[in-house]
Amino acid sequence: MPLDAEDYVLMEGALTAGFAASPPSAQSNSEDISLGSVGQCLGVSDDHLDDYQDTADGPKFTSEADAIVAISSTASIVSTETAAAHLELLNNPRFGECFGQAIQQQFDAVSEPGSEIKVVAIETPQAPSGARALLRMSVSVKAGGETLGLVLDNLFLIEGRVEVIVTYSNVDNNPADVHLQRITDQIAGRLQLQ
Repeated sequence: MPLDAEDYVLMEGALTAGFAASPPSAQSNSEDISLGSVGQCLGVSDDHLDDYQDTADGPKFTSEADAIVAISSTASIVSTETAAAHLELLNNPRFGECFGQAIQQQFDAVSEPGSEIKVVAIETPQAPSGARALLRMSVSVKAGGETLGLVLDNLFLIEGRVEVIVTYSNVDNNPADVHLQRITDQIAGRLQLQ
């Protein structure tokens, strides 16, 4: 039975209480960062880096208390060779640096004149159990004469032929580890069923 990427995105439930769900935007985030472009930065050229067979964006969950706090997810079905190649990228000590460069190129491409979005720091804290990696980026957003500090947490899950990236954006502080663990548990439980 073919795998369907939509089965693996973050779903609405107890752990999204306090967040309002909206459908994924037509400006899909699944094309945002290709792990293939991260591979080029790491000097890895592998034909399998971009072998995506199906991709789906999950709903966007926006905090009812603060609209800047949001959680989104993207799931992809890949070949076993691509999953293995991407795991190698995640385990590369320079992965965070190269992922940050890829994100920065995107920010540069979308920022309006007079505004600036800059990745100012990248950390790789301990990932929740069940996730392959956690990348925490501090981002400075300048617009209209004001500067805002954002924290973007990127959770990477790869199991079998399914990859899921969860992005959790926050203002100035980090999401609670227990919340990241519950998000991971929800997705990891379904990844075991493929």
